Amino acid sequence: MPSCVAYNCVNRSEGSGSEISMYSFPRHDKARMCQWVKKINRKNWKPNSNSRICALHFTDECFHTFRKLKSSAVPTVFAFPCVHTTSRTQVVTYAYVRECFDLVLPHPETIRSWYSKSADPGFTQPAFSAIKSCVEERKREGKETLCALMMDEVSIRKHVEYAAGKFHGYVDLGCGIVDDSLPPAKDALVLMVVAIDDSWKIPVAYFLIDGLTGEERANIIKECLLRLHAIGARVLSLTCPSCHFAMLRALGANMDVLNMKPSFPHPADPSDTIHAVLDVCHMLKLIRNTLADRSTLQTPTGKISWKFLQELNKLQEAQGLRLGNKLKMAHIRWEKQKMKEAVCKPNAQCRYLLTYKLSQDHLELFFSAVRARGGFNNNPTARQFTAAYKRLLVKLQVRTRTGNCILRDNTSILGATPAAANTLRRYDLKPVEHAESEHDYHLCPNVDAVSEYKEAAINYIAGFVVKKIKQKHNCMPCAEALTSETTVHPFFLLKTRGGLQKPSPGIIAVCMESERCFQRILRTTSGTLPQGHGLTSAITNQVLMYSADKVLFPELHSHMFETTVEDNHVHVLVKMASSIYCKVRMHHLARRETEKMTKDIVRHQFTKLIHFHHQ
Repeated sequence: MPSCVAYNCVNRSEGSGSEISMYSFPRHDKARMCQWVKKINRKNWKPNSNSRICALHFTDECFHTFRKLKSSAVPTVFAFPCVHTTSRTQVVTYAYVRECFDLVLPHPETIRSWYSKSADPGFTQPAFSAIKSCVEERKREGKETLCALMMDEVSIRKHVEYAAGKFHGYVDLGCGIVDDSLPPAKDALVLMVVAIDDSWKIPVAYFLIDGLTGEERANIIKECLLRLHAIGARVLSLTCPSCHFAMLRALGANMDVLNMKPSFPHPADPSDTIHAVLDVCHMLKLIRNTLADRSTLQTPTGKISWKFLQELNKLQEAQGLRLGNKLKMAHIRWEKQKMKEAVCKPNAQCRYLLTYKLSQDHLELFFSAVRARGGFNNNPTARQFTAAYKRLLVKLQVRTRTGNCILRDNTSILGATPAAANTLRRYDLKPVEHAESEHDYHLCPNVDAVSEYKEAAINYIAGFVVKKIKQKHNCMPCAEALTSETTVHPFFLLKTRGGLQKPSPGIIAVCMESERCFQRILRTTSGTLPQGHGLTSAITNQVLMYSADKVLFPELHSHMFETTVEDNHVHVLVKMASSIYCKVRMHHLARRETEKMTKDIVRHQFTKLIHFHHQ
């Protein structure tokens, strides 16, 4: 016997003597059938001839007599659970814990406002706001905020991906300029501020770069110093790797041994001096590299020979034990890791200076935290780096044990929780009128023409589009209008094994017009990927304009008038189809661009054969 299909209902039809009546779905009335299915609220479910719903799910107004339903009856009585999704469970649980602890936890709206702050490349305004709060608090105590500024770069993977309405992975200096000719980024330049006489640090800027000149890096440092000076923070030193001599010269310092000047004037106050500090750990590695290259170094007390270190390592490897040192084979075979690169006054605010505050270990630990977000991925993508960076800004501190250095103090990340170019103008998406045959230029290629190969691929993608629309749009008449059994492309028949959705001519036409918009955009950008937000919306609007004077879904002509103007199902289908096709196309373009950049990397070709080829 059939049972009721409603959620958590166990009623069954036990025969003619059953006290509870069962009702079939109104298959003859498609509009009411759609309403019934929507009220059942079951994902990807369609009723069949045996599907029944019991009388307990109808109100008294739905009956003519005791057992006879009205022709307009719709079930509305259901016992859906209050918590039926994971996100809802988390919200209810958080509200309960917050109430139990007397509201010590922030309100969800507060957390939402924290995470809504932008963490795009460039100078991070919430970080400067957090520093300003610390400066004002120190002023109330009659103290000055002393800071050390440091900079370093972390390698990121050349990877282009489409998300949040734009392509990610290209060079971005945070200036808001959208340029389609920018190359993919290979490094992230990060600036961090560390308090010298306090226990906090915070990254204040990052830039996705593909190499910068010394003058360009100096301009970034000057801008950062000016912003810190404007909020009242006093910067005493700049720590950087030893490969940035050109940047230091542009700032006014000089690290030449014969003409040493390890400081430069503050750009906002020339009377104030900022000391340039080369990271000690990097310098020691450079000394190691020099010793290995030259084999011998002469000192006032004698010679230092590299061969003794090699012999010591051989002895330790042969015996299997170390003689109280940390010498490893990686220190001897260092070529693959080759780098590119006190006392105070008695009455001063700092009676002594912790030089660890001036080291780049703080940045190295931050880089390790970013890598940890990808399962200790040495080369995160640009989007992964941005996501980890943003988590730090909302007090969701990325935890790490070690990086390229050891954690030596309790300096923590300071939480920064504060108390697009128009695509239609940049890209011509309107159809291009083909020249008439009597003109001399009629042989120019038609950019709107879709090749036979693309036509086959679009028909195949349109089947996927139909599948996605059916999952999101729960309407029986619309679902029937999305498919067709009569007009099917030969390539589709070749690929299908019975499980593919056969798209209707209307869906195929929408996908075709979306592809023509892509062709016009790629013609404008000379084949490079378009940058900026709003690309999908622009294409969808153009496709809607294209479909305004066309009958794409003749089966929905009467159904269209059953809905409101704002909820016109024909327009909804066109927008959904175009948006899904754009998403598929964007991800495909991003993968192709990434393949072009990584085609020569051995590790991607022979991952299991040559896993450690230092690539």
